[in-house]
Amino acid sequence: RDVAPSRGLGDVYKRQGVNIANFRRKALVRGGSLLLFLCLARSYIIRRVIKPVGGPMSLKFHEMTIDAYLSVLGSTAPAPGGGAAAGLIGAQACALGEMVSRLSSSGKNTDDFREKAEQYAVIFESARSIFLDLMDEDAKNFRELMALLQSPRDPADMKRKENLEAAFKKSAEAPYRMADAMSELLPAFTQLLLHCNKNVITDTVIAAEEAVSCIRAAKLNVEINAKYVKDEFYAREMKDSYLTWENAISAIDAVLTYQVKL
Repeated sequence: RDVAPSRGLGDVYKRQGVNIANFRRKALVRGGSLLLFLCLARSYIIRRVIKPVGGPMSLKFHEMTIDAYLSVLGSTAPAPGGGAAAGLIGAQACALGEMVSRLSSSGKNTDDFREKAEQYAVIFESARSIFLDLMDEDAKNFRELMALLQSPRDPADMKRKENLEAAFKKSAEAPYRMADAMSELLPAFTQLLLHCNKNVITDTVIAAEEAVSCIRAAKLNVEINAKYVKDEFYAREMKDSYLTWENAISAIDAVLTYQVKL
């Protein structure tokens, strides 16, 4: 059952048939703390409304309120974790890039950059959706990996090692796509740094810094999965990608360090 992202936790409770009065009574019995009431209610949402690992999520991450998503991220559930966090950083970078592009396409002092800025706004809007989808894909793939790792070992199962390696590869896919997509977007962020509406230069710098953080965070998630894959061709392919991403980061870092004036 989907819940509109604009609705708060109270609406979530009502639609899931949760009796808020029960939590309020428990809080009063245990000392009347409003904070305790909120903790009890959020704990219920994490355990019952947002399904635990191994079961389907009732909501996609981007359909949750910010607070509900962060509550799940802060819980002990294996997913969402660092991979989803990297995707959200990437989506935020794209949203800021989109905002800067729109403001730069209509600014008085950015006539020469207007057409390019309009193109960037469309690109960033599309990319934002991709990163949000990759957050869910990363969590799904990691849950499948954990389910396989936690399954009983059968000595007669000759394919367990092969299946595990395939699962680690799959778990690396979403963060790989995050890092790869963002590294290809860095030239657009660079152009914004150099030609944006100067009234939003700090937003542009933050967007660029978040884009870099997305790549580095996603790369960590790729590396931790790839280390369990023995395929030599796959390992070389990953190393080539790491180098490409680091080169892209170095290029925008140079612009941030030497060419951007606040």
